[in-house]
Amino acid sequence: MGDSGRKTSYKRKELGGSVVGSLLVKSFKTPNQILKDALNEYEGKEATNDIANEPKVVAGRELEPVILKIFMDQVKPFCNNKQKVKMTVPNAAHLYQLKNGKLGSSLDGMLHISPGNLELSDYTKKVFSLSKQVVLECKNYSGAAEDEPYPAYKYQIQQALLTTGCEHGILVRFVRGWQLQWFVYPRDHKMIDEIINAGEDFWNRFDGVRQGHDYWYPPQDTKEASEIYKGNGSKEVQDMSTHNKLGILIEQYVSASTDEKDAKKRKDAASMYMKEIVGANEVVQFNNYIIRHSTNQKKKTKSVTIPGEFTSYRRFTVEGGK
Repeated sequence: MGDSGRKTSYKRKELGGSVVGSLLVKSFKTPNQILKDALNEYEGKEATNDIANEPKVVAGRELEPVILKIFMDQVKPFCNNKQKVKMTVPNAAHLYQLKNGKLGSSLDGMLHISPGNLELSDYTKKVFSLSKQVVLECKNYSGAAEDEPYPAYKYQIQQALLTTGCEHGILVRFVRGWQLQWFVYPRDHKMIDEIINAGEDFWNRFDGVRQGHDYWYPPQDTKEASEIYKGNGSKEVQDMSTHNKLGILIEQYVSASTDEKDAKKRKDAASMYMKEIVGANEVVQFNNYIIRHSTNQKKKTKSVTIPGEFTSYRRFTVEGGK
């Protein structure tokens, strides 16, 4: 298995801070994907849907020393003459013992402040009084500068505060390769309680699935449900006519399929009559709606583009009304 950049290990039943947020809020992976990764790693198999080795994530890890250096250069003006602020990179994970496993944090850096407090303002213009040790987490971000940090990152910071005993953490974000932002987060006891509960629930499910129980998280879509609920290979029909809820769901499924067909018929009929009304007009306004029935062209292709030859087609859209 390739290097994930983590100092925590599912083999040692350590749940890292970079994934715990995905158990609590919608994020990069579903809870079942994380659980499957943990089971695979525990058994020595490759992780599925592993984002740790994607180019963007790898680049972010490679950039961490640079991002932290830029951050430290910008923090120094906040220090008074007698104050020293230095940064270290922990070489081991910080751990918190649960009833049935552990929570772990692989920190990108740790800020050390002495003597007294460092008065530091962040990107939100709030001022925080920081002392002793402060957790640092780096993120390489390609989105807009005004975007809020992902909720999963905030849980990652809180897990780091839990495992280290620190009172403040700083999310350092490098936006689109040029703008440095940082966000200071104090310890949030409610979020930490959520993390502890999520961690214990995760390792309970982990142990249960290993023992052959159906302890998976509720699937997030029908595709994931097919991955979780495996067939038994038997083609013999099983009568479940007494399962009332199954009957209700069958009716909903069949009704939805019928609704889709009826909706398509209504949509086709409406678009046909609208095209008749707008006639040769390619763009029409009706109150807040814009109707387009435009002529477009695309190049004729086989295995290669045929220069100068195009196929015309019509595209119909209705926009607006919000």
